[in-house]
Amino acid sequence: MSPIKGLTDSQRLPRLGKIRAGYMATNANGVQYPKATDYFVLPEELQAVYGEKPTVIAPVIIPVEDEEVFASTWYRYYTRGRGLVCKGNGEVADRTVDTDALNATGDIAVANKDSKNVARHQVTCPCEHLDSGNCKPIMNLQLILPDAPGIGIWQIDTGSYNSIRNILASVRLIKAACGRISSIPLQLTLTPQTAHVNGKSKTIHVIGLRATEGITFRSLLADVAALPPGVTLALP
Repeated sequence: MSPIKGLTDSQRLPRLGKIRAGYMATNANGVQYPKATDYFVLPEELQAVYGEKPTVIAPVIIPVEDEEVFASTWYRYYTRGRGLVCKGNGEVADRTVDTDALNATGDIAVANKDSKNVARHQVTCPCEHLDSGNCKPIMNLQLILPDAPGIGIWQIDTGSYNSIRNILASVRLIKAACGRISSIPLQLTLTPQTAHVNGKSKTIHVIGLRATEGITFRSLLADVAALPPGVTLALP
């Protein structure tokens, strides 16, 4: 029997919850803003397993081989009241526009919560919204936490260029060497790193994926090479 196109042939992982590397703080004027932390912010069910303020979560497992499924990374523009209004790949973007504003001015106006008539429109990416900070690259990293309760994946989102590059570099190195990335025990880390912002040095905390403690690259290669086809690595 053939799958239903766009339904049963699409791949979406069941999500149990989110891990964060920050929280929403409130300034003196009552305005909320995202504040980074030097530890992972976990829901209560994960704190019981990994502690209240961990900087390492291990082991974690990438569930599938498809990078777009487990580490989907796009330029994304969110607005309050309407959510994701634009998603692009650095060349073109699919944007929700206010067609009333479009007809009146000729501009491609981003839809907001008050827009009554909207449509999808293809625009050049990136655009001025990246420079203004409204849009930014966001990775949705999805991982299995085998020691956590439930069957499904946990997601951590990041808009940090350094974190995105670190994660993808590790994934692609392991995959190039081992021929795979799924079902290999890894650890999710949050570590300090010096960055230069507006000409000044600043300590930031970046997300990374590393081999679990005690595993060398040589031993990882040997373990993967010794596996029969279709067999996965055992958890430590």
